[in-house]
Amino acid sequence: MLKGYIFLAFALAGGLFKGICGKLISNGAETFKQVLSVNIVRMFFCAFIGFCVVAISGISSLSVDGPTVAICLFSAVCMTTFCVCWMFAYRFEAYMYLNIFTMLGAVATCFFGLAVFKEPISAGQWFGMVILLVAVYIMTIYNKNLKGKMSFFEIVLLTVGALGSSLADFSQKIYTKTIGTNASVFNFYTYLFSLVILLIVTLFVKSPEKEKKEADKKYLILCFVMSVCLYINSLFKTFAASCLTTAQMYPVLQGANLIFSALTAHIFFKEKVTPRCIVGMTCAFAGLIIMNVL
Repeated sequence: MLKGYIFLAFALAGGLFKGICGKLISNGAETFKQVLSVNIVRMFFCAFIGFCVVAISGISSLSVDGPTVAICLFSAVCMTTFCVCWMFAYRFEAYMYLNIFTMLGAVATCFFGLAVFKEPISAGQWFGMVILLVAVYIMTIYNKNLKGKMSFFEIVLLTVGALGSSLADFSQKIYTKTIGTNASVFNFYTYLFSLVILLIVTLFVKSPEKEKKEADKKYLILCFVMSVCLYINSLFKTFAASCLTTAQMYPVLQGANLIFSALTAHIFFKEKVTPRCIVGMTCAFAGLIIMNVL
């Protein structure tokens, strides 16, 4: 179990820096076409990194069967959905609110683990999930005071994005439970398929006439850093999924992410840590502790 939590620590670091880069990049991605372009660059870098990692262990491992392709394709669709939605959400919502809202995905992942693999959820864990829902409600009020009332589009965006995140995480559990032979191969094909999906979607999206055509080197660098962090986050979450149950893994990951994200939001993005924000974070942390201990 200790090894699983070490893997989670690396996944946490990757996810934290990925979020910072995503928030910074979102300032320059205003249209759907631009968001797609940013994610194409990100997935290209991730696929390239993934290929290099796989090549070290032997190109022959790239030969996979139908079930593996199906799981990787499912993972790619879910991850692509999450990445696109969250790139937009970074423009509209408070950074801390998005991190709290993502926890709903962790709750959904626990339900998927129970429904598909019969991984038990204790009474304490059910109670912890309820507290998490309360935390999200409190942070919704905090976000409203900071950013204004959410539109219907923003609500749909967050809901779809959180569901995509939870299903992407659950696809890692499916892989480790049914295939589980090579996490690096799983991640490579996930990013490769995601890249293909984004390229296909881009073909059907027209660019606004006034959209900037020149590439900004700063955003290319951020995309590369974000890609490395995304790969680290995804790879080590896959490793951790082979050592920990869903209910053990995701609450701890989200709880640690909560603490460091609060510091990030305050230091880098100047978001005020109000009493309501502290209450919401406390409830979220309490819910995660209850889910992991009881």
